[in-house]
Amino acid sequence: MRTKSGLLIAITLVGSLALSGCAAKQTIEPKTANFLAGKFTTQADGTYLEGFTPGKADLGFTLEAIAQLSQAPTIDLTKAEKWALATTDHIEDEKGNLKLGIAAKWLYVSYVVNYDNKPLREKVAKALADYWKPGFDPNVSINTFDTAWAALALQVSGHSPEARSAAASLSMSRRSDNGWGSDLSSSTTASSTDATAIALMAFVATDATKAADVAKAWLHANLHTDHYEAWGDVDVNGTAYATMALHSAGEDVTKLQAWLKKQVVKDGGLKTPWSSGKGDTFATAQGYLPLIGLDYVGLEK
Repeated sequence: MRTKSGLLIAITLVGSLALSGCAAKQTIEPKTANFLAGKFTTQADGTYLEGFTPGKADLGFTLEAIAQLSQAPTIDLTKAEKWALATTDHIEDEKGNLKLGIAAKWLYVSYVVNYDNKPLREKVAKALADYWKPGFDPNVSINTFDTAWAALALQVSGHSPEARSAAASLSMSRRSDNGWGSDLSSSTTASSTDATAIALMAFVATDATKAADVAKAWLHANLHTDHYEAWGDVDVNGTAYATMALHSAGEDVTKLQAWLKKQVVKDGGLKTPWSSGKGDTFATAQGYLPLIGLDYVGLEK
């Protein structure tokens, strides 16, 4: 009787745990998550995504891949996180000064995955906050992506006034067509979907409503039914960013998400016009979150 009774209790507890949501979480779109995870390479100096130069690590895309795959619970990111986040070596110049743009993305990802680097996080957060203190002249224009990541990172690290300062600077660097390009230099001749989208996420994160409305208007005006285009072809990366940005702003992104899912090919990756029908590593590194209905602002919460 005792054995049967004990067995009954055990079965009841297991069933109760499963019903209460304590069962192991599953990865959504596992084929795409596994494709991206499989693109990490392990070399003598660590585990990372290689860039456009074979054998050379790309810190920016590695950080984005870590952030995106952090929402795939069956993927083990331990080695990649250690390479990217355990030190500040990759975000400092030869003199030991922080490279503020990539440092912001590093800080954002460190908080999102809650990596065990709290002293370093606080050091980087302070440096970013000191740069973007509220007295900072918002008319000073720097790279759109760097500034947007600064706003996201400062917000998630608890430096809201400085995050708003970065967003204010970003709001004043829009181009004449009311969108955002990489910067305001002569080499950036027009606004782009990815730049406008990352700006929108920064505005949403910092409650910069007026600037967010401008960015949303540009994204709506430049939509091609269910996707975005650039250089005369479909823009997969831009569409992924726009899907995240509009989702963060509470917009219906059903059509955009459906289009992105159509770009997933047999190997699990998202194809691009230049990937010869195969999955593209960098498009997938920016496209996994929108496939599963998430965005960079939402990961902060």
